[in-house]
Amino acid sequence: MEAINNFLLLLDSYLGSAGWFPYVLLGVGVFFTSVIFFHVLLTDIRQLVHYVNLHLFAIKS
Repeated sequence: MEAINNFLLLLDSYLGSAGWFPYVLLGVGVFFTSVIFFHVLLTDIRQLVHYVNLHLFAIKS
């Protein structure tokens, strides 16, 4: 258990006390949030175009 604590303290000394770390953490969060948002948005647009092509422009026999 002490080895785990020492490892976490080592990580904290490298990352937690760095002044740039919170900004990098926020930047990564904003980046992945925007990537997921635009992926979902483009998927919804593709589904809407498919629905419109399938139902509104279908050839009636």
